[in-house]
Amino acid sequence: HTIALDDNTQNVYPPFVFATSFDYSQFENGELQNKAQQTLSNFIGFVRQTFDGLLENGQALNSIYQNCIANSPKGKKIFDNWLASDDFGASRYIAKAAIEIYNWFSKLPKRLQSLVRANVQKWSVSALKQLTKVSHDLVKELVRSPKKTAAEIKEEGERERVREGEKEQSLTPISPTPPLL
Repeated sequence: HTIALDDNTQNVYPPFVFATSFDYSQFENGELQNKAQQTLSNFIGFVRQTFDGLLENGQALNSIYQNCIANSPKGKKIFDNWLASDDFGASRYIAKAAIEIYNWFSKLPKRLQSLVRANVQKWSVSALKQLTKVSHDLVKELVRSPKKTAAEIKEEGERERVREGEKEQSLTPISPTPPLL
């Protein structure tokens, strides 16, 4: 199979052609086959990785996933096989992360979305993935600070969980067992 990007696509990257190994006829309708092939092209083609590009690709991948599970009892398996195919290669991790980050981001309050979008455009995929695992308050704090690594975010998240655990323990009333009469 060969996928070509033409000049009519919305992609800002130069046209390119590459071979695929996945059998796109597994997608049970032509429109979904084309959408999957175009999404793969866009995904592989986006070289300059920004947060907005990651969100855009995460949304497209999630849309294909939703279409797969809505239109076929084997939809999840077909989608998983597609992501596991050699077509994605080493980009599989980024594809899965893009979906996870998009789903997380789309559920954030609008103001927090704006704050995140304004501050994390050049963060690594690993760091962005760690952001999905911390509270909204910590997200605000982290994205307002200088660029963070995945390890730094993970460490902050662990500290936050410890603080939350300490708070819960301090809120638990400690009452002695009443004396038996």
